[in-house]
Amino acid sequence: MEILPSIALYTGIDFARSILESKMEIGDPYVIDMFKRLQPAPATKETKVCPVVATVSEIVLSREAASFEDICEKSLKRSWQLCMPNFGPSLRLQYLDQREGDQMIIGMEPIVCSDQEPRIFLLECRNKKLRIRSECGCKKYFWPGFKKFVFILPSSGPN
Repeated sequence: MEILPSIALYTGIDFARSILESKMEIGDPYVIDMFKRLQPAPATKETKVCPVVATVSEIVLSREAASFEDICEKSLKRSWQLCMPNFGPSLRLQYLDQREGDQMIIGMEPIVCSDQEPRIFLLECRNKKLRIRSECGCKKYFWPGFKKFVFILPSSGPN
Protein backbone atom coordinates (compact mmCIF):
# COMPACT_ATOMS: atom_id res chain seq x y z
CA MET A 1 0.00 0.00 0.00
CA GLU A 2 1.22 3.48 -0.86
CA ILE A 3 -0.29 6.82 0.07
CA LEU A 4 0.25 9.45 -2.61
CA PRO A 5 0.46 13.18 -1.95
CA SER A 6 -2.90 14.94 -1.87
CA ILE A 7 -4.21 16.15 -5.21
CA ALA A 8 -6.70 18.81 -6.24
CA LEU A 9 -9.90 17.64 -7.91
CA TYR A 10 -10.32 19.70 -11.06
CA THR A 11 -13.77 20.80 -12.19
CA GLY A 12 -14.86 23.03 -15.01
CA ILE A 13 -11.90 22.29 -17.30
CA ASP A 14 -11.51 20.59 -20.68
CA PHE A 15 -9.65 17.44 -19.58
CA ALA A 16 -8.82 16.29 -23.12
CA ARG A 17 -7.25 19.62 -24.05
CA SER A 18 -5.39 19.90 -20.75
CA ILE A 19 -3.95 16.38 -21.06
CA LEU A 20 -2.86 16.86 -24.67
CA GLU A 21 -1.40 20.31 -23.95
CA SER A 22 0.60 18.69 -21.13
CA LYS A 23 2.18 16.33 -23.71
CA MET A 24 0.38 13.34 -22.23
CA GLU A 25 -1.52 10.75 -24.24
CA ILE A 26 -5.13 9.66 -24.38
CA GLY A 27 -4.96 5.90 -24.87
CA ASP A 28 -8.27 5.18 -26.62
CA PRO A 29 -11.38 6.94 -27.95
CA TYR A 30 -13.50 5.79 -25.00
CA VAL A 31 -11.57 8.18 -22.75
CA ILE A 32 -12.90 11.12 -24.77
CA ASP A 33 -16.38 9.57 -24.50
CA MET A 34 -15.91 9.29 -20.72
CA PHE A 35 -14.80 12.93 -20.48
CA LYS A 36 -17.95 14.00 -22.35
CA ARG A 37 -20.10 12.03 -19.91
CA LEU A 38 -18.61 13.60 -16.80
CA GLN A 39 -21.18 15.84 -15.17
CA PRO A 40 -20.33 19.31 -16.42
CA ALA A 41 -19.49 21.29 -13.34
CA PRO A 42 -18.48 24.91 -13.09
CA ALA A 43 -15.11 25.70 -11.60
CA THR A 44 -15.49 25.53 -7.85
CA LYS A 45 -13.41 25.94 -4.76
CA GLU A 46 -10.48 23.56 -4.92
CA THR A 47 -11.09 20.25 -3.17
CA LYS A 48 -8.10 18.15 -2.13
CA VAL A 49 -8.15 14.39 -1.65
CA CYS A 50 -5.56 11.86 -0.52
CA PRO A 51 -5.14 8.87 -2.89
CA VAL A 52 -4.15 5.42 -1.64
CA VAL A 53 -2.72 2.80 -4.01
CA ALA A 54 -2.89 -0.92 -3.23
CA THR A 55 -2.64 -4.15 -5.18
CA VAL A 56 -5.66 -6.38 -5.57
CA SER A 57 -3.90 -8.90 -3.27
CA GLU A 58 -3.46 -6.27 -0.56
CA ILE A 59 -7.08 -5.16 -0.87
CA VAL A 60 -8.79 -8.56 -0.82
CA LEU A 61 -6.12 -10.27 1.35
CA SER A 62 -5.57 -13.04 -1.18
CA ARG A 63 -2.97 -13.76 -3.85
CA GLU A 64 -5.70 -14.70 -6.28
CA ALA A 65 -7.60 -12.52 -8.69
CA ALA A 66 -10.74 -10.71 -7.57
CA SER A 67 -13.75 -9.19 -9.29
CA PHE A 68 -14.05 -5.44 -9.60
CA GLU A 69 -17.11 -5.65 -7.36
CA ASP A 70 -15.15 -7.50 -4.62
CA ILE A 71 -12.24 -5.05 -4.86
CA CYS A 72 -14.58 -2.08 -4.38
CA GLU A 73 -16.49 -3.76 -1.52
CA LYS A 74 -13.28 -4.65 0.37
CA SER A 75 -11.96 -1.12 -0.12
CA LEU A 76 -15.14 0.38 1.30
CA LYS A 77 -14.82 -1.93 4.33
CA ARG A 78 -11.41 -0.32 4.93
CA SER A 79 -13.23 3.04 4.93
CA TRP A 80 -11.61 3.99 1.64
CA GLN A 81 -13.84 5.88 -0.74
CA LEU A 82 -14.57 5.35 -4.41
CA CYS A 83 -12.97 8.01 -6.58
CA MET A 84 -15.15 10.70 -8.10
CA PRO A 85 -15.45 10.62 -11.92
CA ASN A 86 -13.10 13.61 -12.31
CA PHE A 87 -10.45 12.01 -10.09
CA GLY A 88 -8.74 9.96 -12.84
CA PRO A 89 -8.07 12.86 -15.19
CA SER A 90 -7.18 15.14 -12.23
CA LEU A 91 -4.62 12.60 -10.98
CA ARG A 92 -3.22 12.13 -14.48
CA LEU A 93 -2.57 15.86 -14.78
CA GLN A 94 -0.86 16.04 -11.37
CA TYR A 95 0.95 12.70 -10.97
CA LEU A 96 3.95 13.39 -13.18
CA ASP A 97 6.55 10.99 -11.78
CA GLN A 98 4.83 7.68 -12.56
CA ARG A 99 7.44 4.99 -13.24
CA GLU A 100 7.84 3.34 -16.64
CA GLY A 101 5.55 0.30 -16.92
CA ASP A 102 3.49 1.32 -13.90
CA GLN A 103 -0.31 1.13 -14.15
CA MET A 104 -2.94 2.35 -11.69
CA ILE A 105 -6.62 1.53 -12.10
CA ILE A 106 -9.05 4.08 -10.69
CA GLY A 107 -11.52 2.58 -8.21
CA MET A 108 -14.63 4.45 -9.26
CA GLU A 109 -18.25 4.06 -10.23
CA PRO A 110 -17.99 3.05 -13.92
CA ILE A 111 -19.07 5.43 -16.67
CA VAL A 112 -21.27 3.82 -19.32
CA CYS A 113 -19.91 4.79 -22.74
CA SER A 114 -21.52 5.04 -26.17
CA ASP A 115 -20.94 1.30 -26.74
CA GLN A 116 -23.06 0.67 -23.60
CA GLU A 117 -20.04 -0.79 -21.75
CA PRO A 118 -19.14 0.39 -18.25
CA ARG A 119 -15.61 1.77 -18.17
CA ILE A 120 -13.13 3.05 -15.60
CA PHE A 121 -9.92 5.06 -15.97
CA LEU A 122 -6.43 3.55 -15.96
CA LEU A 123 -3.27 5.68 -15.64
CA GLU A 124 0.01 4.37 -16.99
CA CYS A 125 3.49 5.26 -18.12
CA ARG A 126 4.39 3.45 -21.33
CA ASN A 127 7.35 4.26 -23.59
CA LYS A 128 8.15 7.18 -21.28
CA LYS A 129 4.75 8.74 -22.02
CA LEU A 130 2.14 9.43 -19.37
CA ARG A 131 -1.23 8.15 -20.54
CA ILE A 132 -4.84 7.84 -19.46
CA ARG A 133 -6.96 5.10 -20.99
CA SER A 134 -10.15 3.22 -20.29
CA GLU A 135 -10.61 -0.29 -18.92
CA CYS A 136 -13.54 -2.60 -18.36
CA GLY A 137 -15.65 -1.49 -15.41
CA CYS A 138 -17.92 -4.55 -15.31
CA LYS A 139 -18.65 -5.68 -11.75
CA LYS A 140 -17.74 -9.30 -12.50
CA TYR A 141 -14.51 -8.50 -14.41
CA PHE A 142 -11.58 -10.19 -12.67
CA TRP A 143 -8.29 -8.45 -11.97
CA PRO A 144 -5.07 -10.35 -11.13
CA GLY A 145 -3.56 -9.93 -7.67
CA PHE A 146 -0.63 -7.78 -8.86
CA LYS A 147 -2.78 -5.04 -10.44
CA LYS A 148 -2.89 -1.73 -8.54
CA PHE A 149 -6.02 0.23 -7.73
CA VAL A 150 -6.40 3.77 -6.44
CA PHE A 151 -9.02 4.79 -3.91
CA ILE A 152 -9.39 7.86 -1.68
CA LEU A 153 -8.60 7.94 2.00
CA PRO A 154 -11.21 9.42 4.31
CA SER A 155 -10.41 13.01 5.26
CA SER A 156 -9.17 11.84 8.66
CA GLY A 157 -6.14 10.10 7.07
CA PRO A 158 -4.92 6.49 6.70
CA ASN A 159 -7.02 3.62 8.02
